[in-house]
Parts: sequence; structure tokens; C-alpha cells
Amino acid sequence: MSDRFLASYRKGFSNRLSLLWQRKALQIVLALCSFAVPILLVPLARSESGADLWVRAGLSKSIVEELLIPAGTTALQYVLVVGRGVYRSTDDGVTWLAANNGLPLDGWGRVEVHALAVDEGNPSVVYAGRRHLGPGDSAFSAGLYWTDDAGATWLVSGQDLAGKEVQAITVMPKRALPRFSEGGTSLQSPSRHEPTAVDMVCVAAGGEIYRSMDRGRSWSRLDWRGVETRISSLAIHPENPDVVYVGTQGGGLYGTVDGGVSWSVMNAGLEDLDVYDIAIADPRLMYLATDGGVYKSTDGGRAWTKLGGATRGRTVKTIAVHPQNGRFLCVGLQHGGAYCSMDGGTQWTALKRGLGNLTVLALKLDPRDPSVLWAGTTDGVWRYVFGTRVLLTATASQPEARTTPRPSPTRTATSRPTDTVTRTLQPGATASPTASPTAMPTATLTASRIPSPTATHVPESAATQVPTLTPTLTAVPLPPTLAPPPPTPVPAAPTDTPQPR
Repeated sequence: MSDRFLASYRKGFSNRLSLLWQRKALQIVLALCSFAVPILLVPLARSESGADLWVRAGLSKSIVEELLIPAGTTALQYVLVVGRGVYRSTDDGVTWLAANNGLPLDGWGRVEVHALAVDEGNPSVVYAGRRHLGPGDSAFSAGLYWTDDAGATWLVSGQDLAGKEVQAITVMPKRALPRFSEGGTSLQSPSRHEPTAVDMVCVAAGGEIYRSMDRGRSWSRLDWRGVETRISSLAIHPENPDVVYVGTQGGGLYGTVDGGVSWSVMNAGLEDLDVYDIAIADPRLMYLATDGGVYKSTDGGRAWTKLGGATRGRTVKTIAVHPQNGRFLCVGLQHGGAYCSMDGGTQWTALKRGLGNLTVLALKLDPRDPSVLWAGTTDGVWRYVFGTRVLLTATASQPEARTTPRPSPTRTATSRPTDTVTRTLQPGATASPTASPTAMPTATLTASRIPSPTATHVPESAATQVPTLTPTLTAVPLPPTLAPPPPTPVPAAPTDTPQPR
């Protein structure tokens, strides 16, 4: 009996000892893993959480159709979420707070706002547009709202816009464009003064275009008689408030250089006529996002070239251009993620790590740090940081003419009445350098800034400019009181040395 008991005791003790050793071994393995695994994953963690990777920045499972990042020292961002209204972040997307006090609601309790724009000169001023008016809305229902306290409270703006559905809003940027063309040719204006910042807002509402020069306190209707189609995008030239571009659905691009007195069709070379976004890189370099890819113009919209590569034939919803290098641009595709190019659209690189093929509706390069790219998608807000190699390549690709223009005594501007005319982008016909300032409202829309003979090199000869004019780019004729302008002296060859008068 004692032998059996002793054997049973030994067996039980052995089992308990074995179980104890197993538990100890498991604890040791877990302890080693807790220290070893983070060390082993450091290289992967650096690559996955740092550069060249999309990281979610909030508002998941939400459709973000607008994303605004005003320039300034404060980290301030606005997004427009379909059905949920305006959200604001002051910590680079870590937290988002709803800012919808005063905005309209539909019958289901959803915020009925579908257009958003911010005043870069005063980031607390934001405009929001109501796109759809329900059966219960009257002719006095508000279409445009604005706030001057960063979205804390919203007020109705503009009785002229009452009862009108807002399709697009844009505010004149508070920045001076780099004065160079893609090839490095200097485009210094012969004017003696730099462009003055203007508090200008343009709103497309009810098939019409309205403009305010005092931050929405008063509105005037532009003489827009474009096409019977919906306006999808607006852009104001950063150097001239009278130059406005209008992108339409099915009608292509329209433009004016005289504040809406006359409009011109700007569809030369444009095969896809649904224009979703307009990006102005410098006084002559522009890009369009269309239903068939990205288009590029190097003459201010006078003629367009369809870019190839991965974006060709794809629906492109948005474009973001580097603020100092117009050849560095990123685009967002429908069901295709994002792509970037550092050579003006010749070659494209897919930015899909973490983002995949989500539909990108809004893209913005952070003005405080252009190495950071923000995206508004059908699944929230995302953030991307470019690697050092990409940034160095993008910086190296900038034209040298920006910092080292060739000195020439003939580039000194003279004080003449022609200064106002030569500062105007004219996508359609050529204005004479001897025209008086009163002729500017009737200047026709051309694609490039025409310099005076003693001010700026013209990269084209007169023989190449005249045949490219089309009948659709002809605006209102000059008033009968003006004498016919003399021929415009132009250099005989593009050698950067103007001919003497």
C-alpha cells in the first residue's frame, strides 16, 4: 500500500513539476518575444510609419469630397464630408471636430452642403454652398453660407444667391506665381508693380456666376452665357482677378480676361469635356483633371495636350501642384488611388502603399511642408510623406531661370500706359502694346502674357502665333473710338535678345 501511494505521489509530483516547467518556459519565451520582436521589427516600422506610405488620418468610412489647407503657421484643416458637413482639425488630422452650427439639414437630418472654399488671406473665413434644394425649399432659401470664426457659426451670404443651387466656389489665392515657363524662359512682367491681393470670391450658382470683391458682403453677376451644362470647377488667376476659368460637365473649359464681360471657349486639343479640377502652376503652365485623363497647357490654356502614362484614359478627380515647382504634380483617380509626376506628367509614379485603389476626390500638398500630401477619399482622410530622394529630385528639377535670370539692359520695364495690358493673360487673341488702359476690358482671351518689345522675351514668333487662333477664341471687338493698333514688334527669333524698335 505504501509503495503504491509513494509511486502515485511521485507521479503526481513529476506531473506538477513538468507543468510548472512548461509554464516557466512559456513565460520565458513570452518575455523574450516582448523584447526581441520590437527590435526585429524596427526596420519595418520605420518604413511603414514614415515616408512613402499612406497613413489614415481620420474620418474612416466617410466620403470626403473637399479638403482645404490654408497657408499659415497654424495647423488648420477643413474637410467636407458627404451627409455630415464640415469638419475641422487643428492638430494635423489627429482629431476632427464637426463645425456645422447654422448649416442647413435635409429631411433625413443630413447636412446639405456640397461645396467648400477657404480664404487663404484669412483662414477663419470659409464659404459653403448648398447644392440641392428640396421640394419644401422656397425661392428665398439660402444657397451660400459663410463663417468668419472657423466654422463655429455659419451665416447666410448674399441675397442674390437665394434659391440657387451652388455648384462650385473659389477664392482668389493669396500667392504670387513663380514667373517662369516650363522650359525656363523668364516671364517677368513689365509692370512696375506687383499684383495686389484681392478679397475676391466667385460662386457658380443656378447656372450663373457671381463675384464678390469684399468677402461676400456684396455680389455682382458676371455676364456668363456659356453652355447649358453644369459648372463643375472654378479657378481665379492668382495675379489677376479679371482672369477666371470655368470648367464644365460636357462643355469643356471657358475663360475670361475682362471680369466676365466676354468669354471664350478654350477647348483646343481638349478631347474630354468633363473638367473636374483646374490647377494653375505658373502664368503659363496649367493642368486639367478630366474624365479621360490629365491635360497640360504651356501657354495659359490656349492649347491643351493630353498626358500619357498611367493616367491616360482614366477619370481624374483632382490635381495638386507643388507651390515652387510646377512640374511636380499629384493627381487623384476614380478607383485608382493617387499618382505623382516630377517631370510635368511625362512619367507617373503610383502612390498606393496603404491606400490601394480608393477613389481620391481631393488632394492637397501641405503649404507648411510640401513633402506632406493629404487626400480626401471615399474612405476618409489620408496622409502621405514623400521620401528624401523624391524631394531632392523634385527640388533639382526646378528651372534655373527662377533664381538666375539672365541680366539684360533691355529687360528694364518702362512706365507706359501699356503696362496694364501686358499684365493680362489673354487666351484668344493678341492685344497691342500701344493700346490704352481703357482697352483692357475688351482684350480677347489668349493663352499667354504678351510682353512689350523692351521688357520680356517672347518664345514664339509672330508667324506661329497668328495661325493658332481659332474663331471660338475671339471676344468682343474693340470700341469704335479706339484707333487700329499698330503691329506688335516681336523678336525675329527666340534668342532671348529682343529686336530694337
